[in-house]
Amino acid sequence: FESLYGLVLGITPKSVRVDTFDYSVSPQQAEISTSEGRREYSGFNFDLGAVGALTHSIQTGLVVKNVIAHTYETALGNKVELKPQARLGISHRTSWTTLAIDLDLTRNEPVGFEMPTRFLSIGAELDVRLLKLRLGYQRDLTGNYKGMPSLGLGFSIFGLHLDAAVAARGKDEAVASAQLGFRY
Repeated sequence: FESLYGLVLGITPKSVRVDTFDYSVSPQQAEISTSEGRREYSGFNFDLGAVGALTHSIQTGLVVKNVIAHTYETALGNKVELKPQARLGISHRTSWTTLAIDLDLTRNEPVGFEMPTRFLSIGAELDVRLLKLRLGYQRDLTGNYKGMPSLGLGFSIFGLHLDAAVAARGKDEAVASAQLGFRY
C-alpha cells in the first residue's frame, strides 16, 4: 500500500507448518523411531514492512517477520519459540551506486543447536550499464560468528539477468549462488 507521503507499506500473509522431532534413545536401543517423537503444527503468521524516502537519494525501511509469536511443545515437553524479528535498513542511491546498511533490531534466538545472532550488514553496488559489481560484509554483533565478506556480479541484457555471488566465513564455511531470470 502506498500512501500520499511516499511511505510504502507491505504485508505478507503466510501459512506456517512446524514439525518438531524430540526423542530420547538409550545406548542399548538399536533402532530410532522418529515418528514417536514427532509433533506437527500448522497455522498462520505474517510479515510487515515499510519503506520511506528521507530524501531523493536516501531511503529507509523496517521489516518485522513472524509478527505473531508462537510456542510449540515437543513430544518430550520441550518448548520451541518462534518470536518476531525486526530489521532496520537505510540506503543511499545515485545513478551508478547504491550503499546500504541493515541492522537486526532483535537478537535472533536459534531453534536448533546454533548460537544466537544479531547481524549488522553493509553492502555496495556499482552499476555500469549491463554489469553490476557487488561487495558486502556481515558481522554478528553477539560475537558468536566471524564476519563474512561477500562478492557478487550481475549481468543484464535484453531482459535476461544473471547473478552470481560468493561469501565465506573463515576457511571452514563458504557459500556460492547463481540466479538466472528474465524480465518482460
